[in-house]
Amino acid sequence: MASDENDDDWMTSSEVARHLRVTVTTVSRWIQSGKLPSIRTLGGRYRIPRAGFLALMQKEAPPAPERPSLRVMVVDDEDQIRDMLKSFLESMPDLDVTVETAVDGMAAADRIPEFAPHLLLVDLMMPRMTGFQLAGFVRGHPRTRDARIVILTGFGNPENLSAAEKCGAFKVLQKPFRAETLMEVVRQAARDLLPAALAPEAP
Repeated sequence: MASDENDDDWMTSSEVARHLRVTVTTVSRWIQSGKLPSIRTLGGRYRIPRAGFLALMQKEAPPAPERPSLRVMVVDDEDQIRDMLKSFLESMPDLDVTVETAVDGMAAADRIPEFAPHLLLVDLMMPRMTGFQLAGFVRGHPRTRDARIVILTGFGNPENLSAAEKCGAFKVLQKPFRAETLMEVVRQAARDLLPAALAPEAP
């Protein structure tokens, strides 16, 4: 950066992100695609010339803000199921989703205060903490009091269904369940808690 240039002449990626209400990752994509002019410092950070940024904003409509993400936590002690559900959720075409996974209820409880999921897909039988115990923790935490809890189980007997209702579960899905059934449950949680995460319906 030239010595006679003022720091006010430049914007950081974070400043651009805050101005446009998008993530820094999105700003980086715009820079790499040439949508935003930039230089790179010796430390590897991007700097965007304020004049170039303003000129771009005058020529074009501001980029549409990103849809908010429905935060989903997948809790299952089987690696294959966790990975499958994460991949499935992230590939939903009409819903922006951010997924975190946990290997059991205790690991999930550690992450819940920071991640604050809107929706939890919770295996019933897990070591250290069952799905029902985790549901009780979620209901009692101020950041997840209104979260939707879906119990996943291979044991859909009347006792488990009754216990799921008592612990405040939104749904119980018996394994194996259909992909369409899971998608509708996730969409319903989004409609209830974060409708802006859903893509607008075609007219």
